[in-house]
Amino acid sequence: MSGTGTGHRDRQRPTVAERLVANRLRRAAGQLRGVLAMYEAGRHPAEILDQIAAVRGALDAVALSILDEHAVSCDRQALDAETRRAVTDLTATVRRYVHAR
Repeated sequence: MSGTGTGHRDRQRPTVAERLVANRLRRAAGQLRGVLAMYEAGRHPAEILDQIAAVRGALDAVALSILDEHAVSCDRQALDAETRRAVTDLTATVRRYVHAR
């Protein structure tokens, strides 16, 4: 899972963390296909909205996982403790925002 301009180093084999993220994204995509099928079948709006909330929650969890991995990478490259604290504070702030929605 390498990408141009993403900060990821190019390599042939994904890490365990990358495989887990990819699996979670595939699962969320499957959930979303299920929501579409529910909508097309005329299921009750409350049921559809519950499933949309579940998909959003799954995507938020994936986004936080990616953010955590990136923060750890930045933390390894940080030159001083102050920068490491700033990265930790940033990720905590993003987590609070995501959970407050």
